[in-house]
Amino acid sequence: MSKLPYFTPDDELSLNVGIIMLILEKLGATSRGRLLLNNERLRAYLYLIKNPLILNRVLRSFNYPVARLETYDEYSVAGISANLDPLHDDRRLKRFLSILAGYGFIDVKYKKAEGFLYKLSAKGKAVEKSINDDYFCSIRSYMDAMASLNNVSTSNLNSAIETGGTYE
Repeated sequence: MSKLPYFTPDDELSLNVGIIMLILEKLGATSRGRLLLNNERLRAYLYLIKNPLILNRVLRSFNYPVARLETYDEYSVAGISANLDPLHDDRRLKRFLSILAGYGFIDVKYKKAEGFLYKLSAKGKAVEKSINDDYFCSIRSYMDAMASLNNVSTSNLNSAIETGGTYE
């Protein structure tokens, strides 16, 4: 029996909040606990998760192993013509973060040089563990490949995204 492709509307609240929680848990800190995700980097990661073809181009441009893509991602319209507007839309990200903060799912720390840095709270980690839909499982596999991007500066990452995965 074949599975139907997933329809993922960009502005759907539950989807975006779930993805952000997965990103914060998997990519939010180093093994030593140093926080990594400010608004700009979180927005870039959210964009890459939703555009896995670009994710693979970006990974390839930094000579990192690529993610194994789902068939429905390989042949998507977004892969042919990517929309960069969400990469620069801070209002959407702030709306999702304020919802997460309102429920007590994230902790926020401010550092002058980096701005606001985010991590999941204990309550947020409990909720994140319960997110196990098939679509979110494929997102987790993309994040395994994305972990290597934590070594890339945010400005280099954004440059690679904006040029369609070619960084020079």
